[in-house]
Amino acid sequence: MHLSKNSYKNSLVTICLLFVITVCILTYTGFTDPNQPAITDVPQEYPAAFSSDDLSFISQPYQNLLAVYKELEFMSKSEEIIARYSTKHDLSADASILDTDGTTMMTASIARGLAGDSRDDGKTAASVEQISSHMYVNANQLNVRSGVGTDFDKLTTLKRGDKVGLFRIEGEWARIQTESGIIGYTVARYLVGSEAEVEPEKPIAYWYINANALNVRSGPGTNYDKIETLKRGDKVGYFDTDGEWVRVQTPSGKKGYMLMKYLVDSESEVDRSSSLPVAQSNTVTSLAQQIVEFSKTLQGVKYVYGGYSTNGMDCSGFVKYVYAHFGINVPRSSASYANFGKRVSRENLRPSDILLFDTDGGNWDVSHVGIYLGGDKFIHASTTKGKVIIMSLSQYPAPLYGVRRVID
Repeated sequence: MHLSKNSYKNSLVTICLLFVITVCILTYTGFTDPNQPAITDVPQEYPAAFSSDDLSFISQPYQNLLAVYKELEFMSKSEEIIARYSTKHDLSADASILDTDGTTMMTASIARGLAGDSRDDGKTAASVEQISSHMYVNANQLNVRSGVGTDFDKLTTLKRGDKVGLFRIEGEWARIQTESGIIGYTVARYLVGSEAEVEPEKPIAYWYINANALNVRSGPGTNYDKIETLKRGDKVGYFDTDGEWVRVQTPSGKKGYMLMKYLVDSESEVDRSSSLPVAQSNTVTSLAQQIVEFSKTLQGVKYVYGGYSTNGMDCSGFVKYVYAHFGINVPRSSASYANFGKRVSRENLRPSDILLFDTDGGNWDVSHVGIYLGGDKFIHASTTKGKVIIMSLSQYPAPLYGVRRVID
């Protein structure tokens, strides 16, 4: 209801009228001007109903006036709220009343609640979702997210054959509840209506072994049992990833886990160690020295991740570039050097040996390589310096993982 100027005028007139009545009552009951001379020669008689101890007749007008004030204040507050509320909300006809100008109004109980005169705390009963059916996951891995879309947080990941409760379908997404009680959204097309409809697991890609020997284990870690050992160039089917491990299917059909860093996408990327030339003993010193001298000519070439030319190179690209200059094929990735060439001790270092470092925080694997020059010096493509430089081996901060010799 919208307040009109007349309603405010009526309220003001009512208050003034009550005030006048109150003054008249007070005057009648004896509260007169104290400066007026007292009349002593006319005896006064008081009604028998009034006793000297009963003064309620004096306070009663005040109490009545206070009650009127409170009621008017509440009415004003309620009407103001109703007026504001009716401009923002379209209430249904069965829960509202209509003013003469057709403005939709709220009921008095709603007005009291908004005015602070209701016992209702404002709490509403939450509706309980009901699972309409059960579905099964028909994908190797299926993410459950907090909302409809891949930009929402991932709550958990389901695997093939997992059973979920379906609430409803929203476009391409399904609102589901996992068996562990997690409620979220997943892509609906990867759900089927029965366990019999779940398709057998198939690899989603095929990769190749880029190491001399690579173990397949029953779980994602070296503490799991070894199932099989594959050799360089073997083809494996890829299912999914678990950290630095991947779940694969071997050529013999066995399923297990192996380290992802020793796998490459195509057979052409496999580094064949058997292609290394066998140098004659009387030319070893000369070839090693040539490798050292040529590597020095590359000082200052800028560091570029994935680079393999004088326009820019990373650490493994640098080592491969140097050895390729002499027709020697070595691995392209740092990690592949862990099982490459002949293992030698630090005490038996000689120029042209390849140094293997662990630079990624103590995981104890090969993450950086360089070429030993002799005299405690080595050359490498440095990420921190941004170019190929020569450094002291004893002062290099990263642990030396090992040494590999390519020419014997």
